[in-house]
Amino acid sequence: MNEKEILKMMDHISDEYLTEASAAPKRNIKFKKRIIAFAFAAAITASLSIGAVAAYKAFNRESVGTYYDSSAMDKIEQSGYVSDAMGKNEHFELSLDTVMKDDYSIKAVVSVKALDEAAEKYLERSTQMCSELVYADTGEQVQGFAAMFGWQPYEKGKSYPMRLTVPVKNFAGTADLSRTIKLNFIRDENNPESADVDLFKDLSLELKDVKQAKSAKFTAQGGEVINVSEFTIASDIKSQDEDVSDKLKIHYKDGTVDNLEQKINEISYDLFGEDTWVMIIDLKTFINPDAIDFIECDGVNYKR
Repeated sequence: MNEKEILKMMDHISDEYLTEASAAPKRNIKFKKRIIAFAFAAAITASLSIGAVAAYKAFNRESVGTYYDSSAMDKIEQSGYVSDAMGKNEHFELSLDTVMKDDYSIKAVVSVKALDEAAEKYLERSTQMCSELVYADTGEQVQGFAAMFGWQPYEKGKSYPMRLTVPVKNFAGTADLSRTIKLNFIRDENNPESADVDLFKDLSLELKDVKQAKSAKFTAQGGEVINVSEFTIASDIKSQDEDVSDKLKIHYKDGTVDNLEQKINEISYDLFGEDTWVMIIDLKTFINPDAIDFIECDGVNYKR
């Protein structure tokens, strides 16, 4: 790599990495509640005659910022929850901006770019993309599903950020998240814009070498369990109508208390069996599970 190539690469690095400035406030993302019942990265270093210059993989903060606050994005970069995986066909280009997993799901942000008018029309009408899951090494079908949704109107000519979720368990079985999972995108039969042309032929995306997030388990005296990772809170519940998000309080070891009601992207309900549900609270901020003393939920304390 020569000096000109490095300087060209640095054109793509945001000024916020080169200067110290106050970050512009992010617009508030409207809280979503959805029921789903079936539902610094790598460094490039080159040696020059004048010395060594290091450049970093560009991180799409605009896209990721749709679902995470600025402090969470900093931690995503620092923890290496970034990816350079891409997928493309003649209609769409997919960029996997960030991806991570805990004991309950893979969570990712994918930027979707329309490459022609047919793809533009699809995104104007639909805020979701459907896929089938297979293990990349064998082609074996994954016992699970992937849900990819956009939470805002599509703006023509711009990349569209979508939230991707791959649950570990659901009514169909258990996904092995230690293996590379491939998403093969398929036609959405409910969307008229995809009826006349196969927009998703040969379009796929791989979730490879996904890093495991830190997590901890907290148990009440009666045996109920709340699982906390850096980006989600999960708990078994009796029905999909049970919502305790406004009753959760995180008590930290330093004495501070955090009410998470305003820090939630969405709440999903994954059906594990005929009468077994798991409520997963998807956070737009990051939590350090190691710093938690105990969790209070509806007046009940859950201890480590």
